[in-house]
Amino acid sequence: MHARPHRKLSLLALGGTLVFLGCLLALHILSFNRLPTHMSDFARTRYGLIFFAGAYAFVLAVVSAMLCLRRTLPRGWRSQAGIGLLLLAVPFGLLVATFPVDATGHTTLSGNVHQFSVFPLFFFVTAAMLALVPGLRAHAQWRPLANYTLGMGLIAALAQTAYQLSEMWLSPLVVGITQRVMVAAILAWFLGVAIVMRRWPSEVAEPTPAPTAAEALPTALEVKQP
Repeated sequence: MHARPHRKLSLLALGGTLVFLGCLLALHILSFNRLPTHMSDFARTRYGLIFFAGAYAFVLAVVSAMLCLRRTLPRGWRSQAGIGLLLLAVPFGLLVATFPVDATGHTTLSGNVHQFSVFPLFFFVTAAMLALVPGLRAHAQWRPLANYTLGMGLIAALAQTAYQLSEMWLSPLVVGITQRVMVAAILAWFLGVAIVMRRWPSEVAEPTPAPTAAEALPTALEVKQP
């Protein structure tokens, strides 16, 4: 039997997330003695190819998770709003993965594109996580994932806020920690979504509409007949 489409998509989401996570872990281990404050700075090290591979894998995870959720979640504005926000994150993810950050003291078009794409990327992903919560809670089978999504979304939102504030305060230690906490929360959410989708037996069917009064009347009359 062929795998259901949503399971293939969830496998891509899971694989992309694990590859990105593996690349980040490898970069931190290889650069342990000289860890950069911003993870984007890994692109300017001799291990830059690992960073680019992980960044593109993350974009693959976002696209796959978005298509998987769109196929699996019941239709409704609460679900579709979160999926739309994930869609908005995709082009910024491609820009972040394609254009490396500038070295300190240098300004280039590539670096500016990267710099101005990082915030929208993580903002839209975090906003999507929080926007999906009401839609997930509306269906009993998704409520455990809704609570998990809310928790990871709040952690990512708080970490992103602290990250932006620490950038203004010029506190390198806080910048590095908050950025990594934000990314960790987002990756944990993608892993959770991909695992749940892999185990889900099929696409969620549309809810059956309740019969109208005109449709229910013949049935009632039939019951009364001897």
